[in-house]
Amino acid sequence: MAYQIKRGNRICEELELLDEKDQIVHTLRVYLDVDTMANSLREKQVALTRVQQELQNCKNEDAREHLEESLGELIYHLYLIVFGEENTKIILDFFEGRRMEMNLEINPFIFQVIIPRIQEMVKETRRKADYQYNRKKLRSSPLFHR
Repeated sequence: MAYQIKRGNRICEELELLDEKDQIVHTLRVYLDVDTMANSLREKQVALTRVQQELQNCKNEDAREHLEESLGELIYHLYLIVFGEENTKIILDFFEGRRMEMNLEINPFIFQVIIPRIQEMVKETRRKADYQYNRKKLRSSPLFHR
């Protein structure tokens, strides 16, 4: 019997963009890939938290403006990680420059759906790796070969 390797299923979340009449204008498919998304998302999440904290404590108007620009850039890059370039452009066009509304609508999807799902996938990957490691360790044990 041959050694078999099975690819995992691609996990996809969908985000529907609705117009003022609740008609679906776009359906965006977000394919979750732990390898490419987990570390990048975590880095952006940490950076967002840092900039938000600095904004709360900032009293200087020039510094505040700079921090707000940084925050906008971080959110844009977060969107690129999650949605990819094409879907990010669709989102930006859909909201027609209304950044506040866009963030209020899109960010909960990222932080309440995508990131927890990626975290689940990371935990599952770790569990599988631990199982494989422990299985290999057991097989190499002298007790296994008696």
